[in-house]
Amino acid sequence: MNNIHVKDVEITLNTKIFLAMLTFSGILIILGVISSYYLKGSLIALTCSWIIWITAIIIFNYLMVQRHRIVKDVKIEFSTEEEEEKVYTVMKIE
Repeated sequence: MNNIHVKDVEITLNTKIFLAMLTFSGILIILGVISSYYLKGSLIALTCSWIIWITAIIIFNYLMVQRHRIVKDVKIEFSTEEEEEKVYTVMKIE
């Protein structure tokens, strides 16, 4: 019976898209903090403001994930009992 042992899994991310998501999310968080400073008198307005900013971040990140490929490729390193370790590219996105 051949047993396959997974030794390592490597996922390569598209750094441009990933950094764009982080940067835009950071900008929206900063804008949320600034708006909360000006809305600190009203708890309802402050809560609604944070809900709007968090929703904007979630929608933006969702659209980025749907429209762009964040994962470039996935490599799995495995070995069997008879063979030496091998590295295979399971999924490569161009």
